[in-house]
Amino acid sequence: MKRKCVRGKTVAITGGGSGIGQRLAEIFAIELGANVAILDIDQNKAENVASSIREKDGAGQVKAWRCDVSDDDSVLACAKDIRSCLGEVDIVICNAAILYFGHTLELDTPSLQRAFDVNVMGTLN
Repeated sequence: MKRKCVRGKTVAITGGGSGIGQRLAEIFAIELGANVAILDIDQNKAENVASSIREKDGAGQVKAWRCDVSDDDSVLACAKDIRSCLGEVDIVICNAAILYFGHTLELDTPSLQRAFDVNVMGTLN
């Protein structure tokens, strides 16, 4: 299968402040030359990832946003700001997630609701 070129395209990655999202941001910006919007509920983590990517030669534009994917208004505000800073978004990677380890029946209702809001509704927002 032929790889598609994403150089100069804009990629938005939720949960981009750590883990898989961080690595995806690095790959898209540094290795593939894409412009990357790093969205995370933790602004400091997102900024740290963006800063470390900016230090690399050849990386596309990278900017960080605080975004709560479970909140429609937060997502809409980020989308508007990303569009004005980096242009139209070409690729969205819905990576933000909350994982609980253990037995589901032992989780309280607020924890389950938060996980649903981020993992399901956050993807739809």
